[in-house]
Parts: sequence; C-alpha cells; structure tokens
Amino acid sequence: MRFRTVAAVLAACALSAGVGFYGANVRAAGEQTHYQRDEGDMDLTRDALINEINGLADSYKQIAQDVKGAETDEEREAREKRIEAAIQPLQLDLYTLLLQAHALSLDTAVDKGGAPVEAFLRDKLLIEGLGATAADLTKFGKQADLGYGGLMLGYAIAKAAKVAPAEVFTNKTDNALSWLGVMHKRNLTVTDIIGVLDELDL
Repeated sequence: MRFRTVAAVLAACALSAGVGFYGANVRAAGEQTHYQRDEGDMDLTRDALINEINGLADSYKQIAQDVKGAETDEEREAREKRIEAAIQPLQLDLYTLLLQAHALSLDTAVDKGGAPVEAFLRDKLLIEGLGATAADLTKFGKQADLGYGGLMLGYAIAKAAKVAPAEVFTNKTDNALSWLGVMHKRNLTVTDIIGVLDELDL
C-alpha cells in the first residue's frame, strides 16, 4: 500500500521548517506532545488485532475439526478457500498499524518542527485538504485528546464514510474505540482511508 500524501506532507514539513533545521515547539509545563496524545491509539489497535488473531486461531481450529476423514478434491478445495478467506480481514486490518505509524510521524514532525510545520499541516492538510476548520480542530483535539495525526485520521474516516466529522470523533470518545474499531463501525477498511488521503492535492 502506498502513502503518497503522508510522504508529501512530511517532505513539505521539512521545507517549511527550513532544510536541516527543526525548532522545538514551546509548550506549557506538563503539556503532552502531539505524539504522546496519539501513541496510545496504536496500542488500542494492537490489542484489537490480537483479539482478531485469537478469533482467527479459533476459526482455524474449527475448520480443522470439520474435516471428515479422507477428503474429496471438492472438499479439499472448499477447506482451502475457507482458510484463505478467514485470514483476509486480518491481513487488511494489519495495515492500520502502518497508517498510524505515518500519522505518528506527522505528530513528531509538528513536535520537532515548531510553528511553521504546525501551520503547514493544519492549514494545508487538515483545513484545505480535509475540510476542517480551525475551531473544530481545537474542539475535537480536546474532546478526544488527539494530536494532528489522530485528527487527520478522524477527518479522513469521516470523508470516506460521508458523515460529519463530529460523528466520527463521538464514535471514538463515547465508545473508547481504536481507529480500527471506528473504521469497522463505519464499515470501512484501511484502503478506504488511504484512498481519501491519496486523492488530496497537496
């Protein structure tokens, strides 16, 4: 899977901060970085994937128990198809970790790049690209305790699901869901989210 938009934004962030120079953001004592706000979401995704792996193992055990002695060619082919089909959702969901790794990279770029990088990411990616407003970014960031990477994911999910961003951030906070859980709730896959991001003209 390709992550063209995130790569382009990171490159532009480097330029906006000045090649070879990063200036640290000034924060109040004890204030979390954008990375710190979003890193726990990767742990939620990891735990959700572990549950999927456990479910997959149970499914495979059941498939194995369903074998009735010697198999016909048709039965063997049907069993092999069940085995392959059972793992496909997990294979796709694993890419959510890759997407979140890129989102955390954006967070770090903001944390280390200072105001120029933050302004570029906020104005170009979130406001111009994903249709956010400055007021809503502040609101949803506080509501769900998210950094810019998490806000990007929330807005991309909303755009893919064709719903108001407020619905997505409410899904996340009210149900304590991982981003993977929010995608599942909205009947989306990670490919839908990557598709939204790669369509942006940045």
